[in-house]
Amino acid sequence: MTYTEFRNTYKALLKKYPEISELYGTENRYKIMETKTEYNKVGSRWKETEKTEKETTIEFYCNVFDAVPFFKNLGGYERVEMKYTIAGYIPIISTSISPDKEKKVIRKYTIERR
Repeated sequence: MTYTEFRNTYKALLKKYPEISELYGTENRYKIMETKTEYNKVGSRWKETEKTEKETTIEFYCNVFDAVPFFKNLGGYERVEMKYTIAGYIPIISTSISPDKEKKVIRKYTIERR
């Protein structure tokens, strides 16, 4: 994917979070690690069911934050937290709760130098 295709694909995302464009083409400089934690509702509390950690690409990272408005329109709960990283002030944590309020997924991203 060229930068022009990247920019056209994630136009709305880059307008909202312009510093994400700094991550494009930096697969050799930065490593994006995703920690995904899934929870199920037990009574009135959340119980952790699964936790995975893997290295992701910039496209997957952008897809997660680009889909936030879509899932909000479906009736779910979406929250994005931004923090300062070595790549700038960018979204790092995505919290998603399903529309039936029975499943929650938290995705945390860490960006490290290679």
